[in-house]
Amino acid sequence: MKICNEETITQELKNIQDLIYEDIQDADFVPSQFKVRENFPYAKSGKRDINEIKNETDGFIEVGEYQKSNKELIKKYR
Repeated sequence: MKICNEETITQELKNIQDLIYEDIQDADFVPSQFKVRENFPYAKSGKRDINEIKNETDGFIEVGEYQKSNKELIKKYR
């Protein structure tokens, strides 16, 4: 597993925000919190434990509300 610092992870998540925005074109639908996992919790049935996932409140990375990058603004006015 590659070791990353907090700044690198935050930048990658902002890149993901850019990709989501490019696809949807609506900043209201771009997430501001992410959770990086190594695996998912599983229920006794062997399926993902959706209730446990919905009730999680810790371990999220806050990257802030989506801001269009300068690159996007430059592309818009060309």
